[in-house]
Amino acid sequence: TQSRSSAASDVYKRQLSFSVGPVSIDLHLSHRVPYDVNDPDVRGPEGYIPDDLLPTHYWIQSLASACTYNITVDNVTAGSGGGVAVTTQEQQLVLSGRGLAHFEANWGSTFPSGWVWAQAALDTSTQLVLTGGNFTIGPITSEQWIVSFRSPTAGHFDFRTIDLDVFDVAMDCLRGTFAINATALLAREATAEVGQRKGVRESAAEGGGGGDMEGMELRVFLEAPPGSFSAPLGVPSVGGFSMRPGSIESYTSLATVELLKFGERLTRVEIPMAALEFGGTVQCHHDDDRDSSTV
Repeated sequence: TQSRSSAASDVYKRQLSFSVGPVSIDLHLSHRVPYDVNDPDVRGPEGYIPDDLLPTHYWIQSLASACTYNITVDNVTAGSGGGVAVTTQEQQLVLSGRGLAHFEANWGSTFPSGWVWAQAALDTSTQLVLTGGNFTIGPITSEQWIVSFRSPTAGHFDFRTIDLDVFDVAMDCLRGTFAINATALLAREATAEVGQRKGVRESAAEGGGGGDMEGMELRVFLEAPPGSFSAPLGVPSVGGFSMRPGSIESYTSLATVELLKFGERLTRVEIPMAALEFGGTVQCHHDDDRDSSTV
């Protein structure tokens, strides 16, 4: 759409500045890593379902943009910076550093009743993003999943319920764990083969992956310390952001990803500092000092 293209043309150099209470954040983003390298301004995670049938839309602008940040917090006592630069000026805490930024958006008329979302980036070549839950498409409410993995050695792979891929899901919100196995039963082309990000199309034999999706299997396991989850967060609703259904998130989970083809491992990678979210009816109560609640 026009809005997607307009945003895409500007994302290579983008500055975001905003404040929430005593916290001010200044971000500088560059070097977009699009979801689909073949058609970066049009193709996204939703696949081929017509827009007018989807009550909730999901677009990923960049999987791992280069990012520099400055975070200023007023009226605090200085403590450890956790490995980033920290300065204090009259009870003002300033944290600055570099990292990778995942840049996405949701919009629509409703949010699902229960969902899981996760995102992880090891570098500008290796990323994972997944989401799923109880979604309504037209007159039907069903469990829908999207799992995408980008690897510099294996290729770019997207698994979706609408592509008739098979998903086996297990989650334990109290323990902070989520596991999903996605298997492609039907033949179709992978999103991109090895080397396309650099503009060089290598064959599956030369690159060790990519090509036909038939027999591809992706195994993902995420684990976050139960105490690392946030207090309930508001989510978009017809009346604005609301705690019902709300969600809880951790930003310190470990993602383990394994890609196989007909049972033979193509690659395995661990990605630290992954984001993991339990939303709506799949939330739980963590018995600690944080103000968390069930829906």
